[in-house]
Amino acid sequence: RTKNRGRHEVCPMKCTRAACLLALAAFAHTASAGWIDNKELKQQVQDATLVPAKRYSLNLDLDPKERWNDIAADFKDEAYKITDYLKDSLPPHTLPLVVKIAGAIEPYFTDYGDEMIGLADALDLPLGEIVAVNLVYELERIGVNCSNWNNTGPTLDDDAIPRGLSCGAEQAAYEARRAKALETGPEGYCSSIVSMDDSNTVLHSRNMDWNVPDTLKDFIIDVDAYKGGELIFTGTCAVGFVGMLNGVRHKGEAWSISQDARGHGGRIPVNLLEALKRHAMTPEQLIRKTLESDAGNDGFEAAIEAVSHVPTVNEAYFIMAGSGPTDGAVVTRARNRAVDVWRIDETDPTGWWRVETNYDHWNPVPKADDRRDPANQNMEALGSPSNVNVNSMLEVMSTWPTLNPHTTFTTFLHPASGLHNTSIWYGLD
Repeated sequence: RTKNRGRHEVCPMKCTRAACLLALAAFAHTASAGWIDNKELKQQVQDATLVPAKRYSLNLDLDPKERWNDIAADFKDEAYKITDYLKDSLPPHTLPLVVKIAGAIEPYFTDYGDEMIGLADALDLPLGEIVAVNLVYELERIGVNCSNWNNTGPTLDDDAIPRGLSCGAEQAAYEARRAKALETGPEGYCSSIVSMDDSNTVLHSRNMDWNVPDTLKDFIIDVDAYKGGELIFTGTCAVGFVGMLNGVRHKGEAWSISQDARGHGGRIPVNLLEALKRHAMTPEQLIRKTLESDAGNDGFEAAIEAVSHVPTVNEAYFIMAGSGPTDGAVVTRARNRAVDVWRIDETDPTGWWRVETNYDHWNPVPKADDRRDPANQNMEALGSPSNVNVNSMLEVMSTWPTLNPHTTFTTFLHPASGLHNTSIWYGLD
């Protein structure tokens, strides 16, 4: 384990009035907490440890229902932790939705439904729980109401009170738990940076702020995906989760991608089922689909095009890099199309890197969750691309508040060399 104490070694890498008042009180407490200025939280981060993620091989030539069997075998005895996590993490009203999807999975997940069925069998879990795992990033954010709106994530504006409050007693209790968690940082958000580097290529760094408890972090793994004996891509996922949170394409012209939430996870449409029936994908499944398909063969620009037009269930940012000296960009996605592509610009004194947290780069960030400005300051302090490498970027990615109590893992991706290393943060929760 690597101590985060300034020096680092690189790891091989629907509500009663009373309930709503209580929820709003929790929101007000959160607003006054100012997590970024909380010295205790900052010290907690300083004492965290960093451990390499486990790495597995995934054979894409196998029947989809069997592909994950060998991996799942290592986690079957601990799979009850997934159940515990879902009970704590998902709004209660989402369960019937998940059950409906699981009862007729193929119309909704035409690409990876069989893999979910296989994982449910291999982990000895109900199919509905595996479906929930694969929609957890979306289900956690259905509706913005009561206290699940807060000042540590994307907001309507800095001082807005959420509109259309609607929650029952059980839902209010869930939201109170969530508000409490959000006092300590940006749950479910991320920071990604693409930067020109000292080898005249582009280095891609990302922190995933998922707020996964330490007891479940061992489920975060890197996978090397093979087809016909050839390494196609490497990606990061959680066991039971068939999408990829980030990855490097190896076959053909190499490129990399990570995903950051946009608009509080996308303000999921009420007709989630209809979106899935229209073959809209979760952003994480779109990442994997692009990494493993022929659409990924032709390099950085083709990959940007590929992720710009496929309908997604929720909005997202795709942060991407290629193997060329200025191949770095942030793709801002609405559900039906890309609305912006923000590229590295070496003619701009501060354009040799791009930082994306969870806000449109052309708008200011909310004061309560300004992770963008500190990250930009730390990049500017590096001076030039000649000082950018994995070691220096580890310093940036492990500096407060880029690293915060909800950070789950850090990944470095370098398409030019094929590097894809993920390390897990322990001791932050």
